[in-house]
Amino acid sequence: MRKLMFILNPNASGFKKFDYKEGIEEYLKGINLNFEYDIKCTSIEGEAVLIAEKAVRDGFTELIAVGGDGTIAEVGNVAVRNNLKLGVIPAGTANDYFNSLGETTNFVICMEKIIKGNTTLIDYGTFLDKSFFNIASVGFDAEVNEYAIKVKKIIKSGLAYKIGIALALIHHKRKRYKIIVDDVEYEDDYFLIAVGIGSKYGGKINILPSADMKDGLLDICAIKYKSKFDIIKKIKTIINATHVKEDITSYFKAKKIKIISKNIEINFDGEYMSGVDEVEFKISDKQVINNVGGIMNIFEELTRKIKGTNKRIVFPEGEDKRVLGACVRLKKDGLVTPIVLGNVEEIKNTAKELNVCIDDLEIIDPLKAEDFNELVEKFVERRKGKNTKEEAETFLKDVNYYGTMMVQVGKADGMVSGAVHSTGDTVRPALQIVKTKPNVSRTSGAMVMLGKNGERYVFADIAINITLEAKELAEIAVETAKTAEIFGIDPKVAMLSFSTKGSAKHELSQKVVDATQIAKELAPDLALDGELQFDAAIVPSVGEQKAKGSNVAGHANVFIFPDLQSGNIGYKIAQRLGGFEAIGPILQGLNKPISDLSRGCNEEDVYKLAVITAAQSLQ
Repeated sequence: MRKLMFILNPNASGFKKFDYKEGIEEYLKGINLNFEYDIKCTSIEGEAVLIAEKAVRDGFTELIAVGGDGTIAEVGNVAVRNNLKLGVIPAGTANDYFNSLGETTNFVICMEKIIKGNTTLIDYGTFLDKSFFNIASVGFDAEVNEYAIKVKKIIKSGLAYKIGIALALIHHKRKRYKIIVDDVEYEDDYFLIAVGIGSKYGGKINILPSADMKDGLLDICAIKYKSKFDIIKKIKTIINATHVKEDITSYFKAKKIKIISKNIEINFDGEYMSGVDEVEFKISDKQVINNVGGIMNIFEELTRKIKGTNKRIVFPEGEDKRVLGACVRLKKDGLVTPIVLGNVEEIKNTAKELNVCIDDLEIIDPLKAEDFNELVEKFVERRKGKNTKEEAETFLKDVNYYGTMMVQVGKADGMVSGAVHSTGDTVRPALQIVKTKPNVSRTSGAMVMLGKNGERYVFADIAINITLEAKELAEIAVETAKTAEIFGIDPKVAMLSFSTKGSAKHELSQKVVDATQIAKELAPDLALDGELQFDAAIVPSVGEQKAKGSNVAGHANVFIFPDLQSGNIGYKIAQRLGGFEAIGPILQGLNKPISDLSRGCNEEDVYKLAVITAAQSLQ
């Protein structure tokens, strides 16, 4: 269940023209709500943080900042620390964050996107245990902000910033800085160093015109000092966004920048600090889930993770059109390095039918492979006398066995099969060669469930084990939590049953109770609880009533079913009646990622499962 907390700053300039609290209440009156919400107003500086933190404790899933850039920063810091969605309704003077995003500030459109659950992933930066969402800057700019903040205590108007500029010009002193941009060192007298996620600040000043808030990089503009008189001219070029063309300006895109000088003054999202001699700004390896833009695609996150890692994924069914088509796309998109197995001539014929070029693909026919004998020897060694050399040769003529051996010896990072072969044909060599992880006795299948409003859940086991003992159920719970993390889910694991906390007594519910205890011993830091009925696991009010004090009940996002029958039925009900997209099955518990397709799959399914497999290999 979605729970939205609207955090309003009534002191924001926009409230002079429009009552946002009344506007939100009126807007929500006219629609059918499928979520809970609350509205809180701040009364003192910094209170937005306290409200947001309490909202987290109370189980709210989305924090909506209604105010200026300062309010966004305060609420945003809490959102990113707790991996919650951040909504924004701009009500400030400049609304630089929204202007950088290129989004409309129209109240109705913003509300519409928030209510629909439209989200996108936006970068944010970090420094000194703080986060910033738009721009942080050092030098003259920070000095201006320092004076503007002081002036605002006396003059509550837009003049404060202009007066701040004048005072900064009077008191500004030349200063030397050493900067290290992605380990490359520069040293000079810098007038201004701007480090940003967004492009605009100070009321639409385009200080970082090339900034992209979704590219995973900081934009950095370092402007050298010429003379105090030249500062006035420089301000004009910055306002006109022509400063980047000048020879005294250096412009970078980087993951991090370290700045070293005496008593560094910093302006970040409209806040001011000083008193440090060294500061490092970094792009966060995470992104804030923001209620602006288009529907968030989970594969945007996964492709971001794997791009540039050059993961090698082997495909044993290269003659199949769906598989080969996906391999061509994966190679073209630079996501993985596909290794295609099969008869070379047949693969070429398939390529002709598809009208695609396969010159860049690595194609191997196991029957003619140079390393065939090497893999035979390693197979015999791996099987520890269970198979002879002759038997090994027979096995490795099978593309699934050959591909699995490639993964085992490190010639590939993962394997995707099952478009033509049965699940047994894919899983059997995996269990014989790759084998299960330590403390895992069974492999299992998980399904990632994506809702229309951005919901993300994981169901297991839904594909492999018909029945499970308590220890096996516990192992699957721990492995499924790891799968959830791949998809950006902070796992809260519910061990499902027809009983909640002893409401029914039966050997089947007792098995879940025992599994819960074992799982807690295996992963003591994991948020996990059971036995729980499904409504107690997912509905906060029911969870509070039936399992008071549980850190999972009412807020679960990972669901462990007690047997295959219930798991398979459960995910298909969610898929067909609930409108959830089901991604998987994802094989869990193996030492290395082996993925099993459905024989009814299409090219897109192959493509997506390859992305997931590559992401699994990063764990």
